[in-house]
Amino acid sequence: METIFINKVYYGIRFEQSISILGVIFLNRKIKWLLTLIFLLWLVIVAYLSLASDPVPGMPEKYDKVGHFFLYLITSSLFYIVFKRKFRRVLLHAVLFSMFYGTLMELLQVLVPKRSFSFEDIIANTSGAIGFLIMARFLTGSFSNSY
Repeated sequence: METIFINKVYYGIRFEQSISILGVIFLNRKIKWLLTLIFLLWLVIVAYLSLASDPVPGMPEKYDKVGHFFLYLITSSLFYIVFKRKFRRVLLHAVLFSMFYGTLMELLQVLVPKRSFSFEDIIANTSGAIGFLIMARFLTGSFSNSY
């Protein structure tokens, strides 16, 4: 009778529990890969929108800065979601990455016909990244914790 018990329990974990734990780990890995893929695809979309020789069709000029704000708010959000367990201060890294990526896209526009560098766009990009930081701190209620 004791041998049957040993077959079912291994180091204090039941066989059924270990199978379900492995299933969760495997599912988490799939989700992590999917989120990473979505983040990379998003970066490609942002790069295309930033570096296409024609600006976004149908976008009124007055909404350009709003578009920049939300593009980089989403970029920061996706960075945070993908890397939240990889970095110690992931909020700060998310903001810095978005600011760097937005500035890089603006600098590269100098090389694209019909596009030009705009300091106002960098401010809008940075505002979106900082907007994410404020939103994340507000939602988590951790204004006093370190980034």
